[in-house]
Amino acid sequence: MALEFDVTAAAPTLAEITVEREQAENERAILKKKNKRFLVYFVLTVASLVSTALLGILPAIDKPESSQDLVFVVTYFTPYLILPLFVFGNHLHIKKIEKPRKKLDAVIVGLTEATPEELVDVADGHHEIDRYRQQVAAQQRVLVKAEIDAIQRWIGKQTQAA
Repeated sequence: MALEFDVTAAAPTLAEITVEREQAENERAILKKKNKRFLVYFVLTVASLVSTALLGILPAIDKPESSQDLVFVVTYFTPYLILPLFVFGNHLHIKKIEKPRKKLDAVIVGLTEATPEELVDVADGHHEIDRYRQQVAAQQRVLVKAEIDAIQRWIGKQTQAA
């Protein structure tokens, strides 16, 4: 997330927040397409292995003139060849799709507008927070959830320092 919320700095504008939210939603859509593409690749790989077994290995077993040792080795070791492919594919899926998707989901939730219930107990009495909320009110917008989280982190730091 390129947009940072800091209580002691100027509040970002509604346009900046909207652009950041749209960018996160676009990236989320791209990851959704990659997820579908990954699923298609996996299904095609499994289908090709099954068709090879059904169309190549089973007919070779029925022929007495075929090399039974070769058929045994191919039949026996095919599942062991699939396992590293599955492990590598799963690791790649988690690294390239799942982790970024979870981060983007958190960004999208953080950039949604806060409900009135969430705004009720946002640090009354702190001068810096009052000034920040006035900046937000001057822009004629409400706080987003990420701003509330930043305020709560700031309050936590202030109470730890005291």
